[in-house]
Amino acid sequence: MPSVTTTFTTFAEEDRAGSIGGVDTEDWNDPGNAQSNDAARAAWSTSVFPPWNGYTVYLTAKQLTDLVPGGAVIEGVRATIVKRKSASGSGTWQDSAVFLIVGGTVQTGTNKATTTAYTTSDAGETYGDPTDKWGLALSAADVNGAGFGVALSCGIAGAGFGDTDVPQINAVTVEVFYSLPTGAKGDLMLTGSGD
Repeated sequence: MPSVTTTFTTFAEEDRAGSIGGVDTEDWNDPGNAQSNDAARAAWSTSVFPPWNGYTVYLTAKQLTDLVPGGAVIEGVRATIVKRKSASGSGTWQDSAVFLIVGGTVQTGTNKATTTAYTTSDAGETYGDPTDKWGLALSAADVNGAGFGVALSCGIAGAGFGDTDVPQINAVTVEVFYSLPTGAKGDLMLTGSGD
């Protein structure tokens, strides 16, 4: 199966309505740190004091380059996100929302968030599969268009006073599966990482 690998070009944050503390009180420090394979990480922070209960703004990973042949039929998307929390605490960090981004806009088709608790060690988790389009009618133009990517919002419950642990993102990888007009299958891997 053919494949092409590319690195996400844009890492940023985007507001999510109802996030912890409201607009402008929390953010992802250095979201671009999730792009390079080094010790730097994208880490969430907030000016709201614990106990925290709720979810973060989105961390977004996007690319701006053609990925699949024109006219290809998108069969599915599989994402992998490597994540952890910065320290032990009484609260439980886990995904709140994992969505695809198309045309620069977070698409709330199917929320791929899982209930897996974050640990203090890096752990990768996969979302979707070769036949899963995340509740969207994806086309080659969507995948090749500006602003295709993944958005992640992390959630916490049960955090007590004195908890200071925050989520950190090390890597985001997306594999796009497609068929060609001849019926031949291919795949494409997009990566963004910060070890």
